[in-house]
Amino acid sequence: MFFCWRDNCSDANFSKPLPIFTAKWSGAASKHEPLVRVDAAFNYILIHPRVFIINEGQLNLTERTTWTTARNVLFERALAEEHHQGWHWAYYNFCDGDIRTACPLAKSLLNTSHVDEDGLIIAVHFRSLISIQQHLTNKAKTNQCFILMDAFLLSVSPAIGVVAGTGAPILFDGLLTQIVYHIDAIFNAFHRDALSFILPYCSRYDKRSWCSSQAILVFRSLCLYGHVIQFNGVHITAQKHREYPRNGDPWQIDGDINLVPRSLTSLQTYMKSERIVSALILRHYGGWSLAATSDECRHRHTSVNPVNCTVSGGKIRQKS
Repeated sequence: MFFCWRDNCSDANFSKPLPIFTAKWSGAASKHEPLVRVDAAFNYILIHPRVFIINEGQLNLTERTTWTTARNVLFERALAEEHHQGWHWAYYNFCDGDIRTACPLAKSLLNTSHVDEDGLIIAVHFRSLISIQQHLTNKAKTNQCFILMDAFLLSVSPAIGVVAGTGAPILFDGLLTQIVYHIDAIFNAFHRDALSFILPYCSRYDKRSWCSSQAILVFRSLCLYGHVIQFNGVHITAQKHREYPRNGDPWQIDGDINLVPRSLTSLQTYMKSERIVSALILRHYGGWSLAATSDECRHRHTSVNPVNCTVSGGKIRQKS
């Protein structure tokens, strides 16, 4: 999902690449089967990949959006489109439009027969996704870095996926994935079932700093503890910010906002300064699911008041 300021781009009108078939997410599924294919097969579901771009000028807003409110517009539009189409997105991917990415790992996964065990988990699915590109026109081809990120998300299934180069340094050379908490908003991919724990963004502090809405998201993500994963196979190489409000400490949040479950408040101070927790070995990671969250999180931290940003219990969005 991309949001454009003013005349930087045109509305994509929910562009539709060719339909494909994807394997069901299941622990019983064979890891040797391709993630996607262009022909029908048993245990594969027909899907319609979709990309959409919204231009700020087309929204007829009464006032200028902030970074926070712009992302909430994308979120609302995607939810509305989900309802209209009758099926859910797997991940909500939010990306700043002024970044450049690199993914040297892509070439290795495609052209090298020797891939380590963590890489192999992603390589098989990455190759199947790349093969789909052979059936698309040149105009519709997608940057390999984004395809590689898709392969990571659909293979590993984290609650939140981020890429390298957004603040948390890579722990050591050759490490493919690592657990992080203090995440930059440059590129965030949210699992569909995790949305209720973190979105929408809170605009309460936008006049002071646009960074505070992400700080609030980071605090709320404690309900997804241990499942916010940085993929080092894709990294940001450049970004150019325009001017925006960033006064004071973005982590200074009023005490009336109950962002963090009581059992996890001891981690709040830690998360303000520390970004890295541990390396992640994919072959020992089972993916995130609602069952991995505590009862306290599911019952008391799945709804946010859009006006004052206080968090409470609410209905978790389930797959239909």
